[in-house]
Amino acid sequence: SEHNSLKSSLFKFKIINSDLCLCGDGPKNIEHIFWKCSMYSQERRIMIKKFKKHKITIPIDIREILKKLKTKEIEIITEFILNCKLEI
Repeated sequence: SEHNSLKSSLFKFKIINSDLCLCGDGPKNIEHIFWKCSMYSQERRIMIKKFKKHKITIPIDIREILKKLKTKEIEIITEFILNCKLEI
């Protein structure tokens, strides 16, 4: 199961009172951060451009890529996380 330091996970364990992202558009979870959150739109554009350059279909399931350890995809995802200064 998904255990991480994102609000959605902390909320499940009743560590915090709300899982709402600071952008106000939904719960702060992996799906939201990578594909929907307006706070990371610039970083997302860069990530999507790199996925397209390597002919990787988007949106993709981040969890599946991490399970399969596909090097190029993980490299692009890692860069996105670092550019957003996320602690997951």
